[in-house]
Amino acid sequence: MINDIDTPENNVQLSLFADDSAAWKSGRNVKALCKDIQAYLDRLVSFFDRWGFKLSAEKTVAILFRRGKTAHSDDVKLYIKGKPIKVEETVKFLGVIFDRSMSWRPYIQHIIDRCQKRLNLLRVMAGARWGASKTTLLIVYKALIRSVIDYGSEAYNTASITAKAKLDVIQAKALRICCGAMVGTPTSALQVECGQPPLELRRKRMMADYGLKIKCIPNHPTTETLTDKWAHHYGKFNEGREPFGVIVKEIIRKAKISDIPTEPSAACPWKHPATQDQLARLLASSKSKVKKKIIEEWQETWDYSSTGDFYRRINPMVSYKLKFHTNPRAKDVQITRLRLGHVKLKNTLYTIGQAADPNCETCGVPEDIEHFLTECPRHSQLQYLLRQNCRHHQLKFNMKTLLKEAGCIDIIYDYLNVNNIRL
Repeated sequence: MINDIDTPENNVQLSLFADDSAAWKSGRNVKALCKDIQAYLDRLVSFFDRWGFKLSAEKTVAILFRRGKTAHSDDVKLYIKGKPIKVEETVKFLGVIFDRSMSWRPYIQHIIDRCQKRLNLLRVMAGARWGASKTTLLIVYKALIRSVIDYGSEAYNTASITAKAKLDVIQAKALRICCGAMVGTPTSALQVECGQPPLELRRKRMMADYGLKIKCIPNHPTTETLTDKWAHHYGKFNEGREPFGVIVKEIIRKAKISDIPTEPSAACPWKHPATQDQLARLLASSKSKVKKKIIEEWQETWDYSSTGDFYRRINPMVSYKLKFHTNPRAKDVQITRLRLGHVKLKNTLYTIGQAADPNCETCGVPEDIEHFLTECPRHSQLQYLLRQNCRHHQLKFNMKTLLKEAGCIDIIYDYLNVNNIRL
């Protein structure tokens, strides 16, 4: 009903989505900006009055985006039918919180607050010995937590690395709950085990996919974000805080995408444009190249990660697939902890301050997973059964085999269960 809203003038811009809209103008002179915005507001009031709508001064807010202290919010004076519009330090638009300095800290804190409550839902769904499977928990994580983190990520990617790191903590907590892993388990190993890339790389992939969609649709409303500007070439941006257009252009270049298909225009004006499924088919090849490039970057990050050395020996390659899953939950947690290299043995407990000595009471050497499974004489029966199984199936007797081969996994779990050992 408001698609024919009055078009702004004097370089004032308008964003319209259903009944949620915003008008803005950028410049250095705050008084001149307010004058042009006020003129457009007056036109909007006349338009709404003419068509029987009411523009609420109480629900309308203004915000002044600025750097430094060259301008103040008190300088903004805007009115609707003589009633002053509130000038806020933050404003929520389409579910995203914008702050005056565009630091994104309020919005990221809003995301964290929402996710903390949803993490509690994961906690009540499973424990170390009972509850939903890892697969089910990961589905809940993707639906209730990752979706919240993803919303608006193309915009808030310009936030500081410190602010975005708080979201990495949320992801680590969620994956740890899904796996039943101990506190202190390397996040990089959890990500590879669950097939969930670091959030930084996920944001890059989402931005590239959205950039391809913009390029595919003629006259897309956000085409300007990808327009080549001098600032994209000569601007100085902190690493990890580059603008949307710069990141998209760089990923497309690295993915070697040279030809982006264009959505075919409708033959008749009464026909709808291409559906989401049709767009997906058009862009399938380009998005596949983007995905491949993101996996390559993830692989490089994993290869040179300073954490997760033990798990890297078991799973050196990254992918979007869940690497290990079994039932019941108790077995899945026990084996997953062994695979991740973080269990309740003295070497790990000493590292996290829960034991006074890292050494095995019998052998006098660090009691780690390799010592437990292959060397300690206290568990000679377990080692004998594992060696027999490897010999029977002509497998190498090493950590990768013991923690990936189904027969060895069953032997380890049965031994732990019979001897009431909880790792």
